[in-house]
Amino acid sequence: QVSLSYHPKINDLFISMYAYGSGNCIDSKPRLLFLFTDSVRLEIDGTNDFNCDNTARMSPSSGELEVLTTHVLSRVRVYTYEGYVEVALKPDEALAWRTTLRHLAALKHD
Repeated sequence: QVSLSYHPKINDLFISMYAYGSGNCIDSKPRLLFLFTDSVRLEIDGTNDFNCDNTARMSPSSGELEVLTTHVLSRVRVYTYEGYVEVALKPDEALAWRTTLRHLAALKHD
């Protein structure tokens, strides 16, 4: 499960992911790996503290948003305390992800 949100008071975009399947806990500042159909890879450090509710959270930079909104996402990997969870996206899910993220990214200003 992925949650995308924009917070206008702080002008920031957040991506939260719920990773189930490889342990019950997420490390502090977990690694999130985005794999795209054109072999581009983007690794981002999460912003959350250690937790056992399986939540990894990140706030992508402008450069990271550029990659996330211009390439077609294939898989997402979230590293947990005991390994990682990887989810493959179907083509329609990848399109919905990119479209939604583009709309939210347009709200963010430098």
